[in-house]
Amino acid sequence: MRLSDLKPYLMIAMLSLSSSILSTVSISAQAKSLELTDIMHFDTLQKPVLADNGAVMAVEAQPDRGNSHVIVKHTDGSNSWQIDLGSQPMVNRDGQFVIATLAPSLLDKETKKKSELTSALVLLNTKNGKQQRFENVKSASFNDSGDYLAIWFDEDKKQKMNQASKMILSKLKNQIKAQSYR
Repeated sequence: MRLSDLKPYLMIAMLSLSSSILSTVSISAQAKSLELTDIMHFDTLQKPVLADNGAVMAVEAQPDRGNSHVIVKHTDGSNSWQIDLGSQPMVNRDGQFVIATLAPSLLDKETKKKSELTSALVLLNTKNGKQQRFENVKSASFNDSGDYLAIWFDEDKKQKMNQASKMILSKLKNQIKAQSYR
């Protein structure tokens, strides 16, 4: 399916998400007046993605300063989830699985050495809400049909330089029965 075919679905999903956020803001605005510090806590919605069937959408919510998170919603409004510290969401073809990169927190970025910072990945099953976390992830991607997830891990710093990085390939429908490759 081409991106131009998905634009109407994406617009509807974004409007739905925006209206739910705006209704929350208007309810809280009735309780007290809006101040500059409130505005600084608003999130910017970025990188929206939609399953090919239009059933699930994911979007990165990024504050002015602080940690991003990913919002995942069924477009029919039945379920929603949040992946804390998440960014760069990807949804598989049928919307059953969502992955998000977990970057180090703002606090860790400011207090730790760059060599101590690692990225992780969260796999969310939108049927049951279960999240599985993978540490030291370099990159990940679904295959074209969305049935498999490939995860490429950062090389272990303790390994010798001539060894290859680890990669797993997992069939998603059988829930994370992974094969490891070197």
